[in-house]
Amino acid sequence: MFEKIRPITWGIVLSCVAILITFFTGMWMGLDEGGIREGFKASGMTVLDSLYNGDEAALDAMVGTAWAVTMRAHVHWAGMGAAALAMCFILLLVKVPNWYKQISSIFLGFGAVVYPLSWWYIAQNLTVLGKAVKDDVHWIAALGIGPIVAGAIAVVAALIYTFFKTGKEAKNTDKSVVA
Repeated sequence: MFEKIRPITWGIVLSCVAILITFFTGMWMGLDEGGIREGFKASGMTVLDSLYNGDEAALDAMVGTAWAVTMRAHVHWAGMGAAALAMCFILLLVKVPNWYKQISSIFLGFGAVVYPLSWWYIAQNLTVLGKAVKDDVHWIAALGIGPIVAGAIAVVAALIYTFFKTGKEAKNTDKSVVA
């Protein structure tokens, strides 16, 4: 059994890491929402005059946005981790070489862990840097979204390849057709 899943092992591990991060961030967010929001506000207070022109209401609105982005990171780890894990197991069903399965699964798992980091980084720095922080994280987002999209495309391509290959073989070997 374990020999069959060996090619997708790292994809499974990385996907499970993304899901595990979801559990920890969810637990942290559930236990300490007030503390997290206070931390965002305390960070923003250091730039209240320079970034918010002394407008504490604007800072409070940004704290709310930072909280929403924190939840977005959490949800992305959950969804992408689960989707990557499911696609890794789909790779077991397709008729492609093991190296193809291995690379595809690593891409899926890596993207599931890394892409949400861009949202996490934005959330943690939003009250200090403002919306300009989004410009700083494009490379993190690309580093994560590129592999998971490539991995997903590889899974779909493998499914299509397997479908047509299996269908063609079945058509050529079906001896039950009576003329």
